[in-house]
Amino acid sequence: MAVEEVEEPKKLKSRGKKRKDQGCGCGQWVRRNVFLLLLLLATVSGYILGLVLQSQKLTNQTIYLIGFPGQLVLRAFLMIIVPLLFCSLVL
Repeated sequence: MAVEEVEEPKKLKSRGKKRKDQGCGCGQWVRRNVFLLLLLLATVSGYILGLVLQSQKLTNQTIYLIGFPGQLVLRAFLMIIVPLLFCSLVL
């Protein structure tokens, strides 16, 4: 009974050049998930800003001016969502 030799699979050439200083590949992950990171950063900074502003004595006009951009965004979402729901229910 003869022992058969098994060939090692050939290594495929990579398309991109891999540098030695690339490390763990964290830079690629950050570039792929930049939107997620910015969203988390905005959420945390908004939470901290809310805590800081809560302790301040703000006038009604200042509160209105700070909340105005948020009201615009919420109304824009409603302009999209309400017709979408209506069409989904009717059709």
